[in-house]
Amino acid sequence: MKKHYKIIIIGSGPAGLFCAYKLVKKGYNDILIIDANKFPSGGLLNDCKLNLSTEIGMDLNELQLSKKKAEKYISQIDNIFIKFGAPIELFGTNPAMYQEWIDRAKRNDAELIPAKQRHIGTDMSKRIIKKIRFFLEENGCEILLGEKIKKIISEKDITLISETKKIQ
Repeated sequence: MKKHYKIIIIGSGPAGLFCAYKLVKKGYNDILIIDANKFPSGGLLNDCKLNLSTEIGMDLNELQLSKKKAEKYISQIDNIFIKFGAPIELFGTNPAMYQEWIDRAKRNDAELIPAKQRHIGTDMSKRIIKKIRFFLEENGCEILLGEKIKKIISEKDITLISETKKIQ
């Protein structure tokens, strides 16, 4: 493991992995991903359903994104998941199938928000994460897991201090 990197990403969840993926695709290869967890995952090790809708999981105003731009990013992320082995089948694309549930929710003063989803599942998500990790490592990324950052020093260079390492 080196001590100096051009790019350091803290966190190996979806945001960290996809950030590294995009950087590698743009030609960057001096990247370290560091995470306190021993397996890269973030929220990918739960039931792993990808919500492919702008209506769930984000506040477009807070993110300062238009719906069109957010849909573009969602599509890019979805395509990357498919590239690394996610199933093609989508759920939530047939309004007739869930109209009864929408009506039932309304009768109970609740709102059901239909959402297109790709169901990956925990076992498959582990395989996909391993494939993404292999791709990143093959393209110059180092991944340091089980290393909790204790301090970040921002001077001439940024220095991360963990319990066992000092990284710039």
